Amino acid sequence: MRRRSTLSKEALASRLAALQRRFIDQLPERMQRLREALCPPAGQEACLSTARALTHGLSGSGGTFGFPEISDAARALSNALQRHDEHHPPEAVQPLLEALQAAVSKALRQGDTTPRPLVERKASAPADAALPVLLISADQALAGELRLKLGHFGYAVRAFDTVAAALGHAGEDSPLALIVDSDFTDDEKGGVQALTEHPFPAPRKPPLVFISARDDFEARLAGVRNGGQAYFTRPVEIPALAATLDTLTERIPPMPPRVLIIEDDENVSRFYAETLDASGVVPTCLTDPTRLAQALSESRPDLILMDLYLPGCDGIELASLIRQQDAYVSIPIVFLSSETAEEQQLLALKSGADDYLTKPVDPTRLVSVICSRARRAGVLREHIDHDSLTGLLNHGRLEERLELELLRSKRLGHPLAFAMIDLDHFKSVNDSHGHAAGDQVLRALARLLQSRLRRTDVAGRYGGEEFALILTDTDGASAQRILEPLRKEFAALSHLADGASFHVSFSCGIADFPTHPDAPSLATAADDALYDAKERGRNRIELAPSPHARPAA
Repeated sequence: MRRRSTLSKEALASRLAALQRRFIDQLPERMQRLREALCPPAGQEACLSTARALTHGLSGSGGTFGFPEISDAARALSNALQRHDEHHPPEAVQPLLEALQAAVSKALRQGDTTPRPLVERKASAPADAALPVLLISADQALAGELRLKLGHFGYAVRAFDTVAAALGHAGEDSPLALIVDSDFTDDEKGGVQALTEHPFPAPRKPPLVFISARDDFEARLAGVRNGGQAYFTRPVEIPALAATLDTLTERIPPMPPRVLIIEDDENVSRFYAETLDASGVVPTCLTDPTRLAQALSESRPDLILMDLYLPGCDGIELASLIRQQDAYVSIPIVFLSSETAEEQQLLALKSGADDYLTKPVDPTRLVSVICSRARRAGVLREHIDHDSLTGLLNHGRLEERLELELLRSKRLGHPLAFAMIDLDHFKSVNDSHGHAAGDQVLRALARLLQSRLRRTDVAGRYGGEEFALILTDTDGASAQRILEPLRKEFAALSHLADGASFHVSFSCGIADFPTHPDAPSLATAADDALYDAKERGRNRIELAPSPHARPAA
């Protein structure tokens, strides 16, 4: 499932304006509490800790919602309060308080301001559409192979002998990618250059992939200089080519980065969440630091965006707490605070933070910093959590996801299906065609799973030739209907080794929740159903019965 915003730009601007309006409406009450903390009634002492918290909050949120004068005045008052004991405000507090009141009064008169422009996300092509690809190759055998095999991965390949012929049809086909078979000889240079210089129509020039019999430095450099974004040598491994096309065409983009926002001001937290969501990030907001463990477990963030000052503890303490847990040592932590003192920022970085942004932060800069760091962290996690051969989740991470998705299903009262897949007669593939061919088959099944299942589903390599799937919000019967076409498609997929083609099928067993109430019973039931599929002839899918069902007489 792609992370595309369901909101129009106008709807998003309306939401942010509503948050700004809420901030404005709360200003009189905040100022009243601040006055009571600094100038209490006769017989009562001032409470500077409350005043510091209020001024710190206003110094960060004022600029966020388009009122920098509130931020500046609140910061000046906050700095003055830092150097005095709890019950004796400084003599200069009154003029600073009045300056803040003047900024607040101006904001109340001004009302809503025009929201700042946000980074807009570009939409990607739907995963279930057949994507047009132009192939330029004089090799008819290669053209036929790519047309057939890439078709299994959802690509409609149209082949042409020459660049000129391909460019003549580029306008009507609107290709999402170009594949050029070239050895970069002198005779081919002109055609490749013409292809590179061709003015393709908007919205963007299709990515260019080269296939070549050459694997030397000069050929690869020529590919780069002619705009190639990928380079494959013959014989072409089709699943790898399909995976590259998936990425270049954004057909199967990376999972969107997940960010946990820890901020006690709900308005500010929601503002950052809306801003990040509009740019492709999945935000989770936490206003109570004591619920950190649950939030980390459920949201599995790629990055933590944290305020420096929080109720009950400060961000430095919370960052140290997070870094003491092995599971979260590598998650980037970005502090977001109105604190401008360099020594405090350095202390925050020494506690384990990776970056420090000063409020108010421009939305474009916020998105840029968060997305770049979160995506790099996500890539690192991909390498740790995923099987190196297939790119699917490894066994350990798959079991963790099953537990998490079960908790979610139980909380929401939704069904969940767990499927186990095993390649039929896989040992004979390795024995007859070699382990390289076996690896090709494993990668082909992995790419098929990734391209055909929803992004909310989870695919993993259970071990060897065995795979497992978690299909969220899906019961067993529905899972069987979903996987049956995929089974047929994989069985029809042709694999090539030493010039000979061969086919491989798989068997599958499915169990579902709540029929099977926990992870061990789900795995056991799915494995038993897989065994039944093997016993009944292979190349079939079996659904595990209810444990309470009576056996047939």
